[in-house]
Amino acid sequence: GAVFEDDGFTAVSSAKIELYYGEVRVGGTTTSSTGAFTFVGLPLGIYKMVVTMPNDARIQSFIHPVTEGSNSATLRIASMATVDNYEVAKQAIVKQTGDTPAVAAYIPSNVFTELLQDLHNMGAQGGIARITLNVHTLEEDDAADDKDIIATSVAAIGNGTLAYMVDFSLKKTVDPTGAAIATVGAIHETNVPLEITMALPEHLQGRNTAYLSLWRLHHEEDESANPAPEQFARGTDRNSENYNFTEVDGVKYITIFTKKFSTYALVETIPPVVDTSDDEGQPLPVIENPSGKLNIKLLDTSDGRSYLYGDPKGMFRPNDQMTRAEVAQMFYNLLGNKNVAGTNMFTDVSSNDWYANPIKALASLGIISGYGDGTYRPNSNITRAEFMAIAQKFTQVTTSGGIVFKDVTAGAWYEQAIKNASGYGWIEGYNDGTFKPANKITRAEAATVTNKMIGRKTDKAAIDNIPNLKTFPDVTTSHWAYYQIEAATNKMK
Repeated sequence: GAVFEDDGFTAVSSAKIELYYGEVRVGGTTTSSTGAFTFVGLPLGIYKMVVTMPNDARIQSFIHPVTEGSNSATLRIASMATVDNYEVAKQAIVKQTGDTPAVAAYIPSNVFTELLQDLHNMGAQGGIARITLNVHTLEEDDAADDKDIIATSVAAIGNGTLAYMVDFSLKKTVDPTGAAIATVGAIHETNVPLEITMALPEHLQGRNTAYLSLWRLHHEEDESANPAPEQFARGTDRNSENYNFTEVDGVKYITIFTKKFSTYALVETIPPVVDTSDDEGQPLPVIENPSGKLNIKLLDTSDGRSYLYGDPKGMFRPNDQMTRAEVAQMFYNLLGNKNVAGTNMFTDVSSNDWYANPIKALASLGIISGYGDGTYRPNSNITRAEFMAIAQKFTQVTTSGGIVFKDVTAGAWYEQAIKNASGYGWIEGYNDGTFKPANKITRAEAATVTNKMIGRKTDKAAIDNIPNLKTFPDVTTSHWAYYQIEAATNKMK
């Protein structure tokens, strides 16, 4: 990676970088004249990097996941602050204890205002304003009273359980240049939110974050009032208190924007019982696949409904790539029961958008997920790997068989989904032995996979006997996917 000043352009040479796995220091290096640094041979995992600037007292910490293959990180260091024409170094340090997952914090300049004023009042000619965020995972016997208070409130909502508790405390240190002693104190509340990003603990990495919520129990500085737990709202607004979940390279994180430093808890809500009957209460069918009977949960595979449509001009556009919104709409069309409770989880999906209900429903069911920045990117084209990952979430069987494609990397996030799809007989790949997971899936390809997935007949006899067969000018009988497309866009017996 590389280290830059806050402008993102000025490279920092000779910066010291220390690498930690948990609280264990596993390496160190300094940046080159171009700001570059390299660590090699690291086991997969989440690491913390602490960067110390060469010419002043600035220190900043970052977290970064190390995944299969090459990884890179661009580290930007917050700029110096100026008080009455002298420079003050700002330090934002994160200290973790116990088995706390990797944590990083961004502390806005406004939070340092009080500390800088303290330096000014001391008559110092510069110095260090240091803020330390201490992070401690609360074990079973820690903070028993706080745990009981939160558990009582959680029980009131009926179906939640405490999944993880952590304590955040903020300490300020003012160390003036030329003065004999530094002043130290606690910060219970800040005037603007701090941004804290933490990897979810290992036992929550596999959970659906749609069912996780964040709670806080804040003790006032004078402890004059009995604290009451409060549930945080989801969001990405840096100027208010909220939180969101992200996923980067298969690792799930929580980002919290908060002004108060106390006990926080992640609460897991028991997922709703999913109705696997159709709208009339009839059980959804089990269909035949090459690997045996395969339960396609949630989707109605029996009534032969059409699930893809042409455009307003009457064209199907078989070679066009499918967007993420179109894929959500397609699977939503096949849901046996569309009465799914849920809330919008994505910042770029408005309730007025034509795809809002499909995306909300499938996200609530844990079928689809978004990106690390809280978006779904509905208008982005979907890759073949992403499509298979969504499709296989409707199944209840994992297969050990399947084709080994030479371009599907062992351990890749999509490996099992593609292996399952080939084991079910949904896909075969290309003649050169590849699957091309990063390629965008076309509408014709999506229809072909989905027909195989739901066991729909696509033979000539079945299609030719459909009364008032709907056809498309851009899909002739010579097209390789003609019968697949007709089966997807017509009511099948």
